[in-house]
Amino acid sequence: MRGADPPGETPNMALLRNYLIAFGFFGMAATMPACSSSGSDGGSGGTGAVGATGGLGGAGATGGSSGSAGQGGSGATPSCALGPGYATNVTPQKVDALNGKLVDLDGNPVADTVTTVCGLSICIFGSTDAQGVVVTCDKQTKICSPGIYPALDMKKPAFKYAIGLNYAKFALLVPPGSATVDVGPQVTARFPDFAQGQEIKDGQDAASAGVTLRVAVGSKITYEPDFITADEKRFRAVEIPMAKAPEAVDKSLGFDGLVATTPVDTDFCPHAGLILPNNYGYPPQTEVELYIHGVDTEESWAPYGGWGKVSDAVVSADGSKIETVADQGIPMLGTFGIRKKP
Repeated sequence: MRGADPPGETPNMALLRNYLIAFGFFGMAATMPACSSSGSDGGSGGTGAVGATGGLGGAGATGGSSGSAGQGGSGATPSCALGPGYATNVTPQKVDALNGKLVDLDGNPVADTVTTVCGLSICIFGSTDAQGVVVTCDKQTKICSPGIYPALDMKKPAFKYAIGLNYAKFALLVPPGSATVDVGPQVTARFPDFAQGQEIKDGQDAASAGVTLRVAVGSKITYEPDFITADEKRFRAVEIPMAKAPEAVDKSLGFDGLVATTPVDTDFCPHAGLILPNNYGYPPQTEVELYIHGVDTEESWAPYGGWGKVSDAVVSADGSKIETVADQGIPMLGTFGIRKKP
């Protein structure tokens, strides 16, 4: 589910934004038996059919309204297998209210962007005003009040902001111990304009901001419902310096850099290759690890609000680039943390 976006939105974007406002999704709860990877849908995807022995699993059923597609059935190749899984039993915590603000890498307000307080099974929606302040808007009066007000017990509640359309998507876990939270200014990064992105095609490379996505021949590419038009489905990337890293980044993991890619949560089967510029001074042939940020409440590849390793990589012989190793690669697009292999 998507909401208001910055000026210059497409007709489809404007239509959906008006839909959200008209039906009161801002400031309302969306209950989900199993949240999609966007964390803002209205239903879970169907389960894929069982694949024939040794063959490919069946395609997942199309999700409900703004729902995610289901997983492929059993019998899929190992490169299409589900992630290791990070789901654990957690104790719900009370969240009455959350306040905050969104800023870009230069400290400027990020306006008209979807924000949520989103747990593992329910999300409460808000937006940002012209000053980047998190607000809840009344659909009838059009009056916006600072903050989001769940007043609920939630499992792993997080302040999840942006949907990866214009800005990188992050999930900042709400600290336990207080039902009223002010997260302060939180950072995101703006992606290049749609026109600067490249179409993602089976068997071809797509490049943006020095980052290359390498899609294998015969790949199945599955987009999230948040991305509707051909322009929105273009590959785009932005580098985030560690000095300006959002609070959702786990500093203990020792990342040397961050790269956000979109359309976020686009799945690849088999996994896609990712080639990054070596902006970290790694010597040639250095072994590297790529971690993905968990904005997916299904927690297949990373803990929700946390980070999970998805691929090894290595620096090229000339030291200019970092490329995922051939038998691994990334299962989906998202925000990646880069570090030397310990």
